[in-house]
Amino acid sequence: MKFEYLIFNLIIFLSPLLSFFIYPKIIYPFNLISILSITISSLIFIFHDILVTNRWWKFNEKYIINKIKILNLPIEEVLFFFIVGFSCLTLWINLRLLELKLNLNFYLLYFFIFIYYLYIFLKFKKPYTKIVTSFYLFLITLDLILKTKLILNNLFFIFLLIFFLLTLIFNLYLTKRPVVIYNQTFLSGKKILTIPIEDFLYGINFIYLLVIIYEFLLRLSIF
Repeated sequence: MKFEYLIFNLIIFLSPLLSFFIYPKIIYPFNLISILSITISSLIFIFHDILVTNRWWKFNEKYIINKIKILNLPIEEVLFFFIVGFSCLTLWINLRLLELKLNLNFYLLYFFIFIYYLYIFLKFKKPYTKIVTSFYLFLITLDLILKTKLILNNLFFIFLLIFFLLTLIFNLYLTKRPVVIYNQTFLSGKKILTIPIEDFLYGINFIYLLVIIYEFLLRLSIF
């Protein structure tokens, strides 16, 4: 049991690596731009986790090693961001390379998602809810300022849909087991199955920041 969260991370890490046997042309994010993107986004979210762990949520000691920590974070949680960053960036890079010709228009759906975020932000006064919705609105602004324009990219919407499904699978394990125990004082109480709605928003924020940084550095072409 003590190694469950570690094994969970290993499964996420191996998933894109094993995809090679299904899709031999797969490209992995091992270049400098990818490493910088994963590192910067991971460190920002790790810093946030350090601030809120044991307040907004805590980790069930049954499922973590507990002897190895960075400040108050289990090593598994620190690795989680880098591993998810690696796996998601692998997915994004290969989706881009497929050069899918999407004639679908997701702008209206994006608009409704934006309105939903705004609704959550205004309706719920809980700290976790406020943080994740505010940061999403900040990322939209950053996306447009840096001219990465992911919010206007149909392919990025497909990427988010895949990420949403993966979050549903993996976070269901983390919350149902539960590896992560939440302090309901800081949450809106809204859930999809056992997953707080904030966790979906939190995960989307992480990969949105990750891909913004990646696309921005890629456009600079100085690495």
